[in-house]
Amino acid sequence: MKAILTKKEDAAEGTMYTEFITEEEIKFAPGQFFRLSLINPIYTDNRGNSRFFGFINTPSQVKLAATITRNGPSAFKRSMFEALPGMEAEIDGINGNIVFSDDLDKVIVIVTGGIGVAPIMSLLRWENQESRGHKILLINSNTNRKRAIFLEELREYEHAIPNFKLEATMTQDPDWGGETRRIDADYLKEKINLGEDNMYYITGTPRFVPDMVKHLRGIGADPAKMKFEIFTGY
Repeated sequence: MKAILTKKEDAAEGTMYTEFITEEEIKFAPGQFFRLSLINPIYTDNRGNSRFFGFINTPSQVKLAATITRNGPSAFKRSMFEALPGMEAEIDGINGNIVFSDDLDKVIVIVTGGIGVAPIMSLLRWENQESRGHKILLINSNTNRKRAIFLEELREYEHAIPNFKLEATMTQDPDWGGETRRIDADYLKEKINLGEDNMYYITGTPRFVPDMVKHLRGIGADPAKMKFEIFTGY
């Protein structure tokens, strides 16, 4: 479906927030992603004019596709960062399995890093809006606060969502008063109650996600209860 860029602004250091408005209603579940194809982009290369992005808005915003993207050297990213409101695009390919079930007895353990928080924001905003009652532990890693996307909003959810807990670590921020460790097996074992009935959602870069899956398996997490999305194209 046709989409028009209507808003763009800084979300964090090197990260841009964008909103695309569509004429047709978009049907998606919180946590899913979409393919964005630029029409007549400013720059082109052999990597193409399309990328996949996670929705950060909720399904109640039926003609909106909001997302975030990190800066990068590709023609697509350069076109996105230099685009002006009114730029035309196409949205399709809605998919993804990082969605919450209706089982409120399970604890949803989310492990994410950097840009991987995008689809998680849709899930948490929906949870906050609908008060569904899920038990959620979010383990979120960034290099520093300047690059930490939506950190203040995530902190607010610790008070707004009854069963939500945030564990944030900044691996290269000497002034951060909290955790500074990289996420590894020891870190995960300390933060996760393995005695609970957990589901594991892992989102992030092609390097981050396999490492987290390996660490989770190393501490005894059930691979059959893991879902993950890898964000590429930067």
